[in-house]
Amino acid sequence: MQRVKAPDRMRARYNSTQVSLKQLRVSFTQKCHDFQRSLSPIRSRKNQRVPVLVAVETDTTVQSTIGGWSKVAYRARLKMGAHSWVTEPFNLDELLAVVVSARKAEVSHRVAHAVDKAKRSMRKRQEEIRAELMRRRREVPRWRDRLRELWRISKLTAVLKLLKFVVCFMLVFACVERTCSYMRHIANGEFTTISAAWWMAPATASMMMFVAALAGITEMSFLPTKAFLQLERKDETGQVEEQLNLLLHGSECLRNMDVCTFLNLGMATYHGTSETQKEGRCFCRRHDASEYFMRARRRRWALLGFSCDCRCRFSGWTDLQQRWLVLRKDGLALFQSVMDQNPIDMLFFDTHFSLFRDDEDRVLVCGASWVLELSFRSSDMQDNVRSWCNAITLTAQASSRTREQRYGSFAPIRYPAIKQPEDEHMFRCNMARFIVNGAATFRKIGEAIKLARHEIFILGWMIQPHLPLFRNGDAGDARLSKLLGDAADRGVRVCVLLYHEQAPFLPNDSEWAETELSRPNVYVVRHRSRFDINRLWSHHEKVVVVDQQLAFVGGLDLAFGRFDDHHHRVSDSPPGMWHGQDYSNLRTCDIANIRQMTDILDRERQARLPWHDVSCSLLGRSANDLARHCVERWNHAKVKRPQYATFPNGILRPRSTLCNPSLLTLAREEGDVSTPCAYGPWQDVTTQIIRSVGQWSAGARVESSTHTAICELVQESERFVYIENQFFCSGMDGDEKLGNRVVEAIYRRILQAHTLKKQFHIMMVLPLLPALDGAIAQTNTSSPLMYVMKWQYRTLRTLRERLAEEGANMSDYFSVFGMRTHGTLNAKPVTEQIYVHSKILLVDDRWAVVGSANLNDRSLLGMRDSEVCVVLRDTSDSEGFAAGLRRALFSQLLGLDPAELEADPVSLTLRESIAEIARTNTRIYEELFAVLPSDEVRTWSDLAARRGGVPHAGDSLRQPSAAEAQGRLPLVQGRIVEYPLDFLLEEDLAPSFFAAGALTPDAFN
Repeated sequence: MQRVKAPDRMRARYNSTQVSLKQLRVSFTQKCHDFQRSLSPIRSRKNQRVPVLVAVETDTTVQSTIGGWSKVAYRARLKMGAHSWVTEPFNLDELLAVVVSARKAEVSHRVAHAVDKAKRSMRKRQEEIRAELMRRRREVPRWRDRLRELWRISKLTAVLKLLKFVVCFMLVFACVERTCSYMRHIANGEFTTISAAWWMAPATASMMMFVAALAGITEMSFLPTKAFLQLERKDETGQVEEQLNLLLHGSECLRNMDVCTFLNLGMATYHGTSETQKEGRCFCRRHDASEYFMRARRRRWALLGFSCDCRCRFSGWTDLQQRWLVLRKDGLALFQSVMDQNPIDMLFFDTHFSLFRDDEDRVLVCGASWVLELSFRSSDMQDNVRSWCNAITLTAQASSRTREQRYGSFAPIRYPAIKQPEDEHMFRCNMARFIVNGAATFRKIGEAIKLARHEIFILGWMIQPHLPLFRNGDAGDARLSKLLGDAADRGVRVCVLLYHEQAPFLPNDSEWAETELSRPNVYVVRHRSRFDINRLWSHHEKVVVVDQQLAFVGGLDLAFGRFDDHHHRVSDSPPGMWHGQDYSNLRTCDIANIRQMTDILDRERQARLPWHDVSCSLLGRSANDLARHCVERWNHAKVKRPQYATFPNGILRPRSTLCNPSLLTLAREEGDVSTPCAYGPWQDVTTQIIRSVGQWSAGARVESSTHTAICELVQESERFVYIENQFFCSGMDGDEKLGNRVVEAIYRRILQAHTLKKQFHIMMVLPLLPALDGAIAQTNTSSPLMYVMKWQYRTLRTLRERLAEEGANMSDYFSVFGMRTHGTLNAKPVTEQIYVHSKILLVDDRWAVVGSANLNDRSLLGMRDSEVCVVLRDTSDSEGFAAGLRRALFSQLLGLDPAELEADPVSLTLRESIAEIARTNTRIYEELFAVLPSDEVRTWSDLAARRGGVPHAGDSLRQPSAAEAQGRLPLVQGRIVEYPLDFLLEEDLAPSFFAAGALTPDAFN
């Protein structure tokens, strides 16, 4: 006998052990799955919500007559959880018809389920027989004989079954024939010769079989035998209650369309996706308000056969469509059928709400931009017209959306609510925190995406899918596309709304972003104006909303070049912080192809452009208002672009369905304690969402609440106003070229302070140069860069001239600054402006406006770019949101600790300190680097002399030595510098023609 070696024995033992472990693992997994399947019916029955009958009321206002008999009409009062409602009027016959229909559907479902079960069992038995035959084939040599034997047995079994059936049939036939014969003998008087018992037995058996069959059929119906027999003995109201309870407790009642229609219970209400006031079936058609009323004017005729007001009555019925209409607290939702959960259209109430009803029982419900035509044409719907009109009117009057809001905004003022212990709904609170610069903003947005459970809305001017939101080295794959994809895999619905750019002028490449982001459960829509006259206007919002409870709003795009912190580095330090085109400088080289992931700048020679931005995070009811703005824009863009017709419509969901306990942890987060801080603590504030939208951008009437809010806050300010913005192009009263009046509000407020001899000051921070590539040269006056500079300088100099005419010194009431920093590249000192991209307004350390709107006509007039901002007011006299944000920004500007800053921003000491720091920093930068723009350059000749004959040099015209820079740059404090108001003062910067021959002056203002 050959001896097995020890390694072979160990290997065999190891293999057998692995096989045993694998079998145990498979067995354990199978048992777990079986246990979960056994629990699933229990869970489904436990979690299923069933309507409960509260009461049955007699409706005396409705009388129905059927077949000459007057029927009493009833209304059922039902309740399901927190939702309660009343059905439409019905009578007992209609109820019984629905009951029978529901029971038929239930029986059909059970039969289909039994048939499917039998088919599965048969397929399983066939597989077992096939397996047995294969096993016998391997075991028995003479398999043909065995198969013949099996075949004979199966045939014998089939013959026996057939014989049994034939015998039973013959017995039944004999019983019936004998009964008939017996009845014939009785009729002929021949009964005396036959035994009664012998004849009665078969008849009795047949009668018992018939009764048993009848009882079985009756038992299968939805009306049990007892209820059916007692139906006539009860009063009619009791019968209605009994049948309604039987209907509601049916296992399949809520899967039946007829039952849901009868109960006025849509699936959106049942599953909690809609807060319903009233719902039912109707015929409707939605119109744009302007198109509808224009068409109504065109239909006026003066011909015989038309109505007295000369309107045609023969059109309008053919394209009415049957829909399921749901009246909500915030508007009207239209569903394809009662069984749908996602609406096909959502119409929000607004301040322009109105309702009309004509003689033909057609109802017109009007909003600012929409008209909904409702018709109840059939006889059973005519009685609903009055109830629907009353319900819509009362709901709209009770909604805060139909009342005039402050600043003409679509959203009401949101006050902080009293917190409840263990409150799980963020809708009841109203909290906010500020976030400074892109590094902190991207991180907070990424954390919010990871916490999402239901829905994410993203609105952006430009979005780059491969932007990493976390850059601490240990976050793994933190690209935006990966985070959104992971959220979609968790069941979160992601809706991204992009601006569809004009390719010749903007390199956003939204088509590529759509391709990169699209995947199951991620929906990307691109939208722009259809009309040539508006194609230069854009969607400029930067909004992220998570679960309609947490929102981010500000001026920061989810794009390359925006990631930065308070250090504002000009070089790639630490290495790898900015990948590819993320290391950019829009003044040096604009991004031409965002798909390119390679560098566009020489990191050893060219400095990056530092980016300064401010965002705001909202938690609670204001976040829900931002969600409504997203829903309105999403639905409008979807309607205008047919290729997105299959995408789901947006809808504001009830609080109970969007509960996300993970967001509760955010409200307990502390603020950043570093200096300067990157984000503040969560604070209770009073807020209001304001925006700039129009017909093309949101399908709404022109709303310019952002412009109104900024002007009113400036005019009503008491002591101090602080402004950071990317642009400042505004006009005085009488200026026909610029439409917004922000500078007029500033002028009037300063003039008031000067007249009353009161202390007042406005501080503004702007970019030193627009982030547009191109050299500052006389030969380049037709570029967008020079055009924006022209209007910005025109605004500031007009304000200075008008104040001087009134005898007021501008520096006493108004000061404007820029931001600049320095660093080293390849051991050489360099400087670069810090590009101010934030859009904020702080008033008296109590009011704040944070958003995406620039101070120009594009952002403020409403019919141009779409914008969204938030107005915040602190609720206490202690340091709140506005004061904390001002201290954080001053700390960065001045290089001081917030504790070193004076509490009073208008104090003469603080103002003189700011002016001195800015003056010193400006002088150092000009002496070392000869930077542009500069107050010392007033003509093109001065510029040519400073350039030294080089026509297209950069913005820094001198390269200092390392020793010289080491002696002077440490004296620079903070980032603040003076804004050069006298740069090219004696030259006219107006271009002789527009860039590319296609842009209008309005495109840059």
